Amino acid sequence: MKILSIHPYEQEILENALKLNLTAYDTSYIILAKKHNLTLVTEDSKLRNRARNIVKTTNLKELLNIHLQS
Repeated sequence: MKILSIHPYEQEILENALKLNLTAYDTSYIILAKKHNLTLVTEDSKLRNRARNIVKTTNLKELLNIHLQS
């Protein structure tokens, strides 16, 4: 497992938090997923909906369905 740091993305996180009307904490997940080309997996529908235009998003049910189908 790799631990990701928000450094040096603090400014981008804060700017996007204001644009998306999310906390910096939630926005940090979006920006880190974007920067590392990752899928954002969350059960938070508000976060998932606001992140959808920035990164690929999914929830656990969708993720498990994809895994079970393969």
